[in-house]
Amino acid sequence: MEIISEQIKTSSVRMGAEGTRLGQKTDSTILVVEDIAEIALHMKRRLVERGHRVIWAQDPADAIHIAEQNPPSIILTDLDLPKLPLLLELVSNHGHLSKLTVAAIDLNHHELVDDRVKILRDFDALEQFIQSLDRPDPVSV
Repeated sequence: MEIISEQIKTSSVRMGAEGTRLGQKTDSTILVVEDIAEIALHMKRRLVERGHRVIWAQDPADAIHIAEQNPPSIILTDLDLPKLPLLLELVSNHGHLSKLTVAAIDLNHHELVDDRVKILRDFDALEQFIQSLDRPDPVSV
């Protein structure tokens, strides 16, 4: 797992240095919280192609630590994340991080009852949502 994790970090840095193919560089930083490295790599590639800086955390505790050091514009996760309730609790109860939006891209679960998670249908919807944020990036500490 460590080797894969290091590949993810290295590949995102290389992709970010090369610029974007689908869009212009943005000032947004997206914290991806995903426990499966292959899925995290796929998400990072898609987001970097759209011009975003991407940080990856494997679990909620790492996500909070990373967000304290590098405040993101948004936290993007997977509805199947085993520790999603813990992530939501930690974010909700953590001072300035409680203002962050936790989002998930999912075609099938628009009816999720937890209003702390913003469900987005695809990466285009994510782009529109990020553009609509009325706070500067990063969230001020």
